Amino acid sequence: MDTLATFDDIVDRLVDWATEKEILRALWLEGESLTAVRRPYPGLEVHLCADEPAYPQLFAALEDDLKSVVGANVVEVADTQRFAKWLDCQIGDLKFAVIAEQSHLLAKRPRAEVIPLVDKTGHLPHVLNYSLRRR
Repeated sequence: MDTLATFDDIVDRLVDWATEKEILRALWLEGESLTAVRRPYPGLEVHLCADEPAYPQLFAALEDDLKSVVGANVVEVADTQRFAKWLDCQIGDLKFAVIAEQSHLLAKRPRAEVIPLVDKTGHLPHVLNYSLRRR
C-alpha cells in the first residue's frame, strides 16, 4: 500500500471503501466549525454507521478494515455516549478519529458541523441532531 500523506488522502480512500462496503450505511465528517470539515482538512473526525443487525459485524471488522484500507493503526478504542465507539487512529504522524455509530441512534447524538460523504440512507442530513451548531 502506498503511503497516505494527508488527511485528504485518507478521506478519499475511506469514501471508496464506504461506497463498496455493503453493510455501511453512511460516512461523514464532523467538526466544531465549517473550517474543520473542509479541504484541506486540518484534522479528521470520521463518522460511519451501520444498521443495528449489522453494527456488531461492522465494528468487529473495523480495525482490520482501517489497517487494510488506509494503513491506520488503532491506538485506542473507547465507548462514547449513545453506544458509539471512538477509535483513535494513526498513520505515521497523522492522528485522527473514527467513530462508529448505530443508524437508529443518529438523532440522539448532538453535532455541530457535518459534511456527508457517503449516504446510502438517502436521508442522513435530515436525521442528524445539529444542536451544537453555533448560530
